[in-house]
Amino acid sequence: MLKRFFFLLILTIVFINQRARADLHLDLEMTGKEYLNIIESDKKNKEVKESSLNPDELAQLQKHLEYGKRNLQWIDIINAGRSVNQKISLTSAATTLGYPISNPRILNFKVIVDEWSGLQELLPLELRKVIFENGELTEKAPLTDREMVEWLVQVDRAYQNSARFVLLMANRESFEAAKARDVRGYLQIKNNPDVDNQLKNWSHLDEVNRALLKKALIRICYNTITDDNYCLDLFEDYRTRDSLLDFKNLFILRAKVVYNSFFDIPVHRNDFVWTNENVLQFPFSNPKNEQVFQFLKFNIEDEFRWKDWSLNLNFVDTYSPNTTHVVFVPGSIARVNGIAGSEITMDANSLLSEYDMQWTIRHEYGHVLGFRDCYIEFYDPELSSFVSYQLDVTNLMCSRRGHFKQIHYDELMRVYRDSK
Repeated sequence: MLKRFFFLLILTIVFINQRARADLHLDLEMTGKEYLNIIESDKKNKEVKESSLNPDELAQLQKHLEYGKRNLQWIDIINAGRSVNQKISLTSAATTLGYPISNPRILNFKVIVDEWSGLQELLPLELRKVIFENGELTEKAPLTDREMVEWLVQVDRAYQNSARFVLLMANRESFEAAKARDVRGYLQIKNNPDVDNQLKNWSHLDEVNRALLKKALIRICYNTITDDNYCLDLFEDYRTRDSLLDFKNLFILRAKVVYNSFFDIPVHRNDFVWTNENVLQFPFSNPKNEQVFQFLKFNIEDEFRWKDWSLNLNFVDTYSPNTTHVVFVPGSIARVNGIAGSEITMDANSLLSEYDMQWTIRHEYGHVLGFRDCYIEFYDPELSSFVSYQLDVTNLMCSRRGHFKQIHYDELMRVYRDSK
């Protein structure tokens, strides 16, 4: 038993980072437009057709995708004759939900069907006819803008869930491996000051606390040994020997490494300059467009500041692929070409005034600096569902509700100040 355990331990630590990351990367709070861009691309359509959904489920979900697409098309038609300040927008800080670790998103076929059934019952008649019954896509909104947003945001959320589920199911195997980065067990143990005493006195705990602690211990084991059955067998072996504290100590350090990997900077840039102790400066290729220039300068410099410290962009006219630059591609999903990469890709079809565009450039520049995303999504076979959560909904790299925080400042100081 122990010989097999140590073999698996070494093998898993070597390969866990490769196996634990899903091939498909989807921001947890993507907009309906972002999903539409993916769904309608040829590559992703091929993935949808090859998904592991059964034909009846896929047919139902395809109806949902059409409802959501129709919703977005209607908004575009209404907005076509309006000025920028009068356009209906489904994205804002207020409409961004966030998925805290205490209330993760559980996504499966039943959840999605129930969500759409509720909308079909509750949606006002004027909207129901257009979305569900192929009514005319009118240029004039039938309700007030506030009412339109309140209802159509809900339609868009249902569409997002349907689109996400279809895409995730096409990549389910890699999301099963991503479960190795689930850190709920680590945090449960870390935040329990009496955990060692409880493990020493396991036989005196009530059934509820035993069940909670058992789940946490199995989860930290899975951070190292990606085999539920083996972790369960190992747990029982340590339990029968009254050695659960040893079990916790065996896996807690690896679980801590997994948790910290969401927040540290593994790779940093070398093109920075400290103009003084409180100003960190990076070059950025001049976009040669005043609107884009102001968009970049305002959002990035506004976000990356802390007390007396600030990050400044030094716009340079000479182009180099190694100098941070932005490219706009119609229908593209926002991304950076790697951690501490130099190329930020943004959607050319989205307005720079949109809340999500402004948040996105801030978040993507965080990747340029070396920060990773601090959210997790994986497939849980026990629940037959995809589970996702953000480690901190107030953190810029975790959620669209988040901002630059002390933890970012401290890490930037550790990496960039100490390496100058």
